[in-house]
Amino acid sequence: MRSMRLVFTFVACCAASLAAQQPPSKTPQTTFKSNIELINVDVVVVDKDGNAIRGLKQSDFSLTDRKKPQTVATFDEVSHVLPEPDAASTPAPVLPPTLRMDVMSNQSTQADRLIMIVVDDLHIWKGRTNKAKDLARDVITKLGDQASMALLFTSGEHSTQVTQDRSELLAALNTMQARQSWRRPHQAIDTQRAGAISADGDSLSALDAVGKSQETSLQDFEENMQQFQTMQDAARMLGSEDNRRKAFVLISEGINKELNGIFDSAMTPCEMSMSAACYHDRALKDMMESMRRSNVATYALDPRGKVKPEDMQQELHPAPLGGDAVFRWDNPIRRAQDGLGFMTEASGGFAVTDTDDLTGGLQHIVEDLDHYYLLGFYPTDPSGGDKYRPLVVTVTGHPEYTLRFRHGYTPGAPPAPPKNKDPLVALVAGVMPKSDLPLRLTALPLVGKGKTSNVAIALEVTAPTSSMRDANNKLSDDVTYSVLVVDDKKAKVTSRTGRAAKLSLSGRNGGADMPDSVTYQIPLTLDLDPGRYQLRASAMSAKLGTGGSVYLDITVPDYSKTALALSGIALGFADGARVPVGRVPPTAPARNVGPGPRVAVPDRLPFEPTLLRTFETTDTLRAYFEVARKDMNSTVALTVMIVDSNNRPMLAIDKSVAPNASGRIDFRVPLAPLGPGAFRLRITATDSHTVATTETGIIVR
Repeated sequence: MRSMRLVFTFVACCAASLAAQQPPSKTPQTTFKSNIELINVDVVVVDKDGNAIRGLKQSDFSLTDRKKPQTVATFDEVSHVLPEPDAASTPAPVLPPTLRMDVMSNQSTQADRLIMIVVDDLHIWKGRTNKAKDLARDVITKLGDQASMALLFTSGEHSTQVTQDRSELLAALNTMQARQSWRRPHQAIDTQRAGAISADGDSLSALDAVGKSQETSLQDFEENMQQFQTMQDAARMLGSEDNRRKAFVLISEGINKELNGIFDSAMTPCEMSMSAACYHDRALKDMMESMRRSNVATYALDPRGKVKPEDMQQELHPAPLGGDAVFRWDNPIRRAQDGLGFMTEASGGFAVTDTDDLTGGLQHIVEDLDHYYLLGFYPTDPSGGDKYRPLVVTVTGHPEYTLRFRHGYTPGAPPAPPKNKDPLVALVAGVMPKSDLPLRLTALPLVGKGKTSNVAIALEVTAPTSSMRDANNKLSDDVTYSVLVVDDKKAKVTSRTGRAAKLSLSGRNGGADMPDSVTYQIPLTLDLDPGRYQLRASAMSAKLGTGGSVYLDITVPDYSKTALALSGIALGFADGARVPVGRVPPTAPARNVGPGPRVAVPDRLPFEPTLLRTFETTDTLRAYFEVARKDMNSTVALTVMIVDSNNRPMLAIDKSVAPNASGRIDFRVPLAPLGPGAFRLRITATDSHTVATTETGIIVR
């Protein structure tokens, strides 16, 4: 790639007009319309010992819709199980999950599966906070490098966006605090009280509260509804991601409600009884309908673990009127455990309850997500409107097999995201980025003026050479690109920047040495206030007639409030950029849409950053970071260190920042002394009062 030259000409345009710049398709597209929707069903098949059954054919499955046999129109066996490593081979080095990912790609295999970890902090006893955290941490560790994930709390606090960065999930998990005051599960009664308040307006005593324990407070009711709504909204959000395995992993102690029969027909038992108030049943039914429409399987883990008979009195505190329940169906703990089972099985998953082997239960969940069959069918009888339709799937001749699948569906696809006439915005409207055009993205918050940071961004595009080659054997394209800034706290887009570019590349020897694909980089800088953001970058290639998007989570610190702080670390090659870089001419005006950060034209980085994080031992890197301090008269001592996977120092460099110096540090890092492996480049800064650190990870081969 270093043999190529690149010329970028930036065209003055506003982001709102980018869609108009896309060339019309030269070939008319034929559209086939059908009133019958293809129904996809994920099916897990295991034997009596719980082992996955592999190698089944389409003809092995029988499927009925409302007891009417259906033809399986589409079929695929999907397996994510990695091959057993060769005993003689050395395992590939990996970076620790707690290390923040500073580069994101839309080509990662993690995009094949989409997992929502739902921590039901509203229905977990406070004394089990750490146990629930450990469970969620195990899920992130076991699934995080194989799936894109989000962490949702039913309280609504500290939830994350969907990400491939496990450090984001782990950081959010550390904030978790269970909120249920009593061990006893929430009741689910549709007639609520406005809390346990005495006639004189004071809170009831503990004894009076126990006497009222068979009633439910308005707070309990609202917390129940909030759990159901959280899962319903998350399922609806995943509805457009049809080609991925989607699942919830719910960590919850459940609620005190009989759920048997609620999910098996169009009307719930409460509705059949003509009761005026069926709030819980209807909310549960709506939640399940969203999961079934979106083909989302739910798995549950109960952090209670094993509840022995001798533990029941303690778990039922405060005890119900009349003493402990004698029968299972009248026992609030058993009802909550069974309810998790009914809910998960109806969606195609299962619950791990009343066992201390939660690690083994999680492993079974991983196995379910590793191997499944994807069946699709067109209903032979589309009549019936939007009424619930039960599904049954069997494997012919094997009644001993256990099959897990969604037990029914309601016709109609989940609501589609709002249409946007701008194709660049449409590319970033989904939960997951679009991968048709390979992209990578990095962003580095640097010290700015006051509390505002200059965020240096690099967007990297890769395209096939054959599609970009002109008649004169040069590579050219018209590219439009955009970056949306989503404020995590406000849950909305705060700004957007957009540009258009014409590029021309040529190789040496008349282009005879052109590689199969060409990669080029687009730099820009944004000014952002402190906060947590998700950057959603998109690009469209006129030559390829396609586009892609890539998402990156960043935290912008408030450097102005910190006595001593370090920015992140930018990496580059000491011998120059390895990919062409298109620069904004100094005279080109910045173009923004709406309020928010402005695009800053000048570059802050002293070299072209690389988005690679895997290097050769023969490489020498350049590294850049910035030191922010309130007391400009102080001297800051710096230690630059590379440590291995065991935290052993492999290379150390000492530097310092003199009084009144800028604090912009640019240095070289030879990789030859390291050898192959996973390493962290760690920088520690100290003055007379404060210590600050920053680090990034690299793989050397």
